Amino acid sequence: MHDGGGNRQETIKALSVIIPKLKQQGYRFVTVPQLEMQAAQKRQTADRKSH
Repeated sequence: MHDGGGNRQETIKALSVIIPKLKQQGYRFVTVPQLEMQAAQKRQTADRKSH
């Protein structure tokens, strides 16, 4: 989610409800660098299996 411009108080309130519900459903929240690292690890694993 992006936080750009204007009053975001309602967004903040909504997230305090939305995030716990998504976590209960099994979603995880990671940073972009963490996501990139996970993708690189998956590629390495796939490369090893294909050789």
